[in-house]
Amino acid sequence: IGSRFGDAGLRELAVQSDVLAEGSVDKALNGKQYNRAVRLHKCVYEALMRLLLKEFESSVQSLPVLNLEQLKLELNQEEFERVMNSSEFRQFADQFHAYLQRMKENGSSLGKFWLSYLELCELMLNLIYASRTGSWELYLSCIEEVIPWAFAYDRQNYARYLIPFLDDMRHLSVRMPEVYRAFNKGQFSVQMGTKRS
Repeated sequence: IGSRFGDAGLRELAVQSDVLAEGSVDKALNGKQYNRAVRLHKCVYEALMRLLLKEFESSVQSLPVLNLEQLKLELNQEEFERVMNSSEFRQFADQFHAYLQRMKENGSSLGKFWLSYLELCELMLNLIYASRTGSWELYLSCIEEVIPWAFAYDRQNYARYLIPFLDDMRHLSVRMPEVYRAFNKGQFSVQMGTKRS
């Protein structure tokens, strides 16, 4: 992500917005400082998504009544799940996804470029989530999505070895059922516990 978008203004944005210091921005964009890089991409993702939502809301004539600002103030797990499962939210999400699809097909080259940034950030966040929560199927679907990007950015080792890796992992239930069961329980990643020895 850093190599593609760093020279497109992401480096200057990170420094001028005080998300990263000037001395550490290059290391973060090159993947040397993981936590800072993830923080930067989360902040930029949220900012771009807010702009996109604002533009979407102003361009659509009939939106379902959904007060997102009020929801943020009242956010608890029960209220969040109620809203996410409501027909109004599903209608809102469907219209937003259709709007994004129209932008990908008919938008400007610059718009498509930054939409690809949002896609890559979502992929990165999904990979992190899959590893932290132990979601094996989400992890494999993310790996599958990474493969075309590895080819596109000439990451030959990833492009070459992710395909047989994914094939092996997809056939794990037949070849090594006990490993597959363990991975399905989330035992494919390791997290540091509260006690360190």
